Amino acid sequence: MTETLGNKICSHIVRVFGTNSQILRRERAARVLEEAIELAQSEGIMINVVLRTTARVYERPRGEHDVEFRQLCLCLRAYSAVVTPNDLPLDEAAAIEYATFLTIEHQKLRDSLEKKRVLGMTGDALYA
Repeated sequence: MTETLGNKICSHIVRVFGTNSQILRRERAARVLEEAIELAQSEGIMINVVLRTTARVYERPRGEHDVEFRQLCLCLRAYSAVVTPNDLPLDEAAAIEYATFLTIEHQKLRDSLEKKRVLGMTGDALYA
């Protein structure tokens, strides 16, 4: 059986952080949120828009995971098609970033995660 890029990424995350798969899902969702906010910031979207969007989402009932995941995938595909001149497929973009991720020292990644934990962006804060 061929290991997918997603499986390789998750395996590396577990090797670096020692995180079990039960925690991994919520951690990954928190990282998706962080990257989405960073992308919005890179596009010039102001924090007040991010805060209003967040408030609107949390005013409504909790969404269904499968539906929200499909919508996220659709949005990423559409965004990729709009911003990438050569229509770089998402899998290729992810593979490029994964190769970069592999070059970062494990301790540097752990230190970054610890800073996020102190700020309440990861760890026990995800379950409070």
